[in-house]
Amino acid sequence: MLNKSYIGLDISDRSVEVAELVKSGGEIRLANLGRVKLDEGIIERGRLKNQDKLLEAVAKAFAQAKPQAIKGSEVVFGLQEARVFSKVMPLPEKDSKHRQGLVLEEARRHLAVTEEDLIYNVKILSDSQSLGQKQTFVVATNKKVMQEWQEFFAKANLIVSYFDLEPLAVFRGLYKKELQQPVCLVDLGTNTTGVAIYTAEGLQYFESLKQAGKFFTKQIASELGVDLEAAEKLKIDKGLINDKKVGKVLAGTLDLIFDQLKQILDNFAQSSPQPVQEVVLVGGSAQLKGLLSYAANHLSAFKVTLGGSALRDARASLLYLGAIGFALREADQKWPQTDPVIPLLNLAKGGKTAAVKGALARQVDSIAIAGAEAKPRSAFHFPFKTVLSLIFILLVGGLGVWYFQLVQSQSQEPAADQDYAFTTVLNFPLQLSLKEGAQVGSLSGRLLENTIEAADSPAQALLASRSLVVAQLAEGEYLWPESLTPLPAEADFVLPLSFTWLAYPKAEVETSLNNLTMASLPAETRFIIKNISYNKLTETDNPGIYLLYSQVSLATDKFVDLAAQLEFSSGSADVAQPAETADLPAPAPAAPEKLWVIETSTGWLNVRTGPGTSYDILTKVNVGDELEIIGEEQEWYQVSLPGDLGAGWIYALYTEKIPNLEP
Repeated sequence: MLNKSYIGLDISDRSVEVAELVKSGGEIRLANLGRVKLDEGIIERGRLKNQDKLLEAVAKAFAQAKPQAIKGSEVVFGLQEARVFSKVMPLPEKDSKHRQGLVLEEARRHLAVTEEDLIYNVKILSDSQSLGQKQTFVVATNKKVMQEWQEFFAKANLIVSYFDLEPLAVFRGLYKKELQQPVCLVDLGTNTTGVAIYTAEGLQYFESLKQAGKFFTKQIASELGVDLEAAEKLKIDKGLINDKKVGKVLAGTLDLIFDQLKQILDNFAQSSPQPVQEVVLVGGSAQLKGLLSYAANHLSAFKVTLGGSALRDARASLLYLGAIGFALREADQKWPQTDPVIPLLNLAKGGKTAAVKGALARQVDSIAIAGAEAKPRSAFHFPFKTVLSLIFILLVGGLGVWYFQLVQSQSQEPAADQDYAFTTVLNFPLQLSLKEGAQVGSLSGRLLENTIEAADSPAQALLASRSLVVAQLAEGEYLWPESLTPLPAEADFVLPLSFTWLAYPKAEVETSLNNLTMASLPAETRFIIKNISYNKLTETDNPGIYLLYSQVSLATDKFVDLAAQLEFSSGSADVAQPAETADLPAPAPAAPEKLWVIETSTGWLNVRTGPGTSYDILTKVNVGDELEIIGEEQEWYQVSLPGDLGAGWIYALYTEKIPNLEP
């Protein structure tokens, strides 16, 4: 029997990894590995910047693979996490048309693209969720990004079988057998840190954190006053254990990740019958010296390990987990049944990528949304024209009527009575009382205090204080992310330093917001709460009483006039309301966070009146512009605009926070 080979290709901003697996008699083994480092500027956050140099690097990785060159031309490739929207989310247990509308709206909020530019897929994880909902895994990206990469692979004479997802590939590379209990993978990458929770049923949770390898390097450069190249070398050579100053900077930034991670794991434990007991560190930054022991101390409630390949091959280091996982998608036929992929765009004559034909792209997406997912691929590959013919027959014969109705509904303005067709944002200031027997209309909160006696800077003292407080939170209790104690200036820094924090019961707060939402909407209005964000906390003139300014984003079945909401409005939504709306007092931050616009396909970025692409465009900002952050909701930042423009919302993917460790 001839051996069948499978190739996985992983391309990041700084390297190319390729792995070839061989399957014989049901056994999968590692055959060849290749790796080439990339100079800065060839790939930037998953976008091609120098196609010729990348072509050379990929060819070199194949040719110089060990122990033998890789000669195959069919690969599984994964877009970088920064270019993919992926989310495990509940959807109403309605027909596919209804689900599609909600999926499109959610994905567009995160990717900031039009419907025509969006390509996506949905995998139903469970058909029997409570409250009439299904748990789904949504994946989406920009068609322009897909077209760039497919054109690249056409020039490289490579055929991409699947555009895969990094989090799923990493899991495949780590685990061969079915999980007995939930596990959390923390993928410390270059641009982002992916947090994924898996059970025996597959991926159950995924979130992308913004602190990662580049962030570590920038913090070292800022704190120690060195350039980025020197900071990168210090990070790799010294890590957490070989230099006190470098170690403290890394510890502070890692604490931000671990604090968020503990909150994620606590949330999962409250909603799952089986909590996570093991945390597995993977990714390039997981190789920081001293990281494993530091993480084990910080995450003492969990078993913390460093990931290792399921293939049990000494050559399969963490660097190749992604490439190996991509190859396993085809090598092991169980994965196509559980893991979604990003649909390929239409390929035209001669293997070159043509302009996207909207009908075909829409039809492929519609199959996925409707739940009529393709069967697992066999080991044999039919000619491309035959595949297109089969798809066309299936679509015309089986889905023609459904698709015609769907396109008609998408091409028209939504009817007034269409289910959940309108996006509405409501703002509520909630009273938090620190007093026993809180007055009617107030929710209970409590203060947590501690004193830090050893720290080298105010910022480090703040991080240490927050870590201690997080460990003291009761079940279901959440911490306001900012200390109530003003941080002293560096010149006034004296130890010991005391901090005060405020915690509140999130379930009570969310119940109150749900009730307020119901009371605020017109009678018989149906709605789904999509997101709740907490934008500001202020102390009132009444001692022990605070106001928690909350924003509720929801989908409604009819248009809601926001003018009726003016009495509830907070400063976080001023851009979407008349100018005469009263501004509520806000404390001036000691050191406001700033960001810059780092890269877009056009050289500019739209600023909108609210956190989503359904909101009106206020103005545009240019690449390189610095803006002050005044609010945040999911993947959107609210920023202060120059002149008389006030404030607006921009998509976070095309921005980067400016490091600032000063108090």
